[in-house]
Amino acid sequence: MNSTTGTAAPVPPVPSVPLAAPVSSYRTGLLTTDVRPVSAGYEWLRAPGPAAPTPFRPAIDPLRRLCEGIGEHHGVRLAFGVETGAGRRYLAGHHESVAHYLLLGGPSAVPGGTPALERALRGTGALLAALHRAPWPAPALEPGPARGLRRLWDWLTEGTGAAEVFAAHDGVCDILRDWCARALDADADADAAGREPLSLPVLSHGAPGLGSLVLDPRTGTAVLLTGEDLCLAPWPYDLGWITGELAEMRWAHGGDPTEWQRLLGALTEGYGRSTGGQGRRWAALRIALHAHDTLAYSDSGSGAAAVYALLAARLVRGGEAR
Repeated sequence: MNSTTGTAAPVPPVPSVPLAAPVSSYRTGLLTTDVRPVSAGYEWLRAPGPAAPTPFRPAIDPLRRLCEGIGEHHGVRLAFGVETGAGRRYLAGHHESVAHYLLLGGPSAVPGGTPALERALRGTGALLAALHRAPWPAPALEPGPARGLRRLWDWLTEGTGAAEVFAAHDGVCDILRDWCARALDADADADAAGREPLSLPVLSHGAPGLGSLVLDPRTGTAVLLTGEDLCLAPWPYDLGWITGELAEMRWAHGGDPTEWQRLLGALTEGYGRSTGGQGRRWAALRIALHAHDTLAYSDSGSGAAAVYALLAARLVRGGEAR
């Protein structure tokens, strides 16, 4: 007969379930990514790399609710990560990003080809427009400027690293420094040269890269991994980030220029507004940041950074990114 006052029977241990091996893994000093299969799709585990200068933005509940409330546009939605210590966990429908396929073979390599990518970029533009219209949810943590802009500013103003990378491009480093300063001071008035003033800062994704856009080949839907870099920035900043990456891909692969232009057109169509004459400025800032990050956090070294510097210089001087 069992006693209600006796020593409780020991609880048998719960058998541990080993994690599935990553099907995709990426490591740089700035960011680490592991992708594992789970019952509902794929789990993306991302964390700041060992040399990352700042942590991810906190994943606070008001921001989660805001991002989830934006819903789906053209089959694309924001995937707001769950904190896991220093990193984030996301659920997506595939184990590779759009950037992976573009690096492999350009737009045709993306599952579903160029039409699927156009739809994903149109949805991404619409998501960013909705995010930019949203108020920063008080009394949430102040977001501050974009982590990427701050990283670029530090590089352009401290030491001689940036000057050395842009040494073959007279005056470009000075122009980038000026543009970066104006972006960080986003409510500045038009300068004496009469250039268009920068917009007031809006709630922004902060780093809406093609490496964070995950297209599900089974359904044609996509998610944009969101939350690590939420910030206040001028509205063209997010669009310029993607525009710069498309310029890099076009540089790498060539191909039909009209195809790449359709991709850019889908992004701005979804957003509902073009960056106009400022487009090259924001793309150049993104590519200049890529030059820094490649040099500082990857094994690609100065050779790859010099290529990005050349591309950024062409954009600064008003040329095409090709």
